[in-house]
Amino acid sequence: MKKFFLAFLMLLGCNPSSYEDFQLEGDAHCRKMLNTLKCIQDRQQLLQAQPSLRQHFEDLVDLMIAARKFQQSSLEAKEFYPSFYSIALKEELKRLYEIEGGREIVERTQKQAFLRLDAWERQIVKKQVKAR
Repeated sequence: MKKFFLAFLMLLGCNPSSYEDFQLEGDAHCRKMLNTLKCIQDRQQLLQAQPSLRQHFEDLVDLMIAARKFQQSSLEAKEFYPSFYSIALKEELKRLYEIEGGREIVERTQKQAFLRLDAWERQIVKKQVKAR
C-alpha cells in the first residue's frame, strides 16, 4: 500500500502546475524529439524511427491537452508561445519532408495523435457552444 501511495505522490509531483511548468515540459519533449530526428538521414532510418516518433507525437499531444485543460481552469489568461526548441523541431521536420516520401511517412506517423487532439478540441468547442 505504501508503494502505491508513493507512486501516486510522485505522479502528482510530476504534473505541471503553472504555465512555466508546461513550457519547460514542452521544451523537454521537443528536445527529446529533436535528438531522435537529428539521427535520421534517409528514408530507411525514418521508417525505422516511426514507433519512436509516434510515441513522441502522442506525448506532445498529451501535454497539449493537459496545457489546454490548465488554461481553461486557470484564472489567469496567458498564451503559450513557440520556444527555441519548438522552432528547431519545426525546422527538423521540414528537413525530413525533403527526404523522398518523408512527408507522407511523418504525416502517417503523427496522424493518430493529431486526430485525438482534433477530437478533443472539437469537444471543447461543442461544450462552449452549448454553454452559450
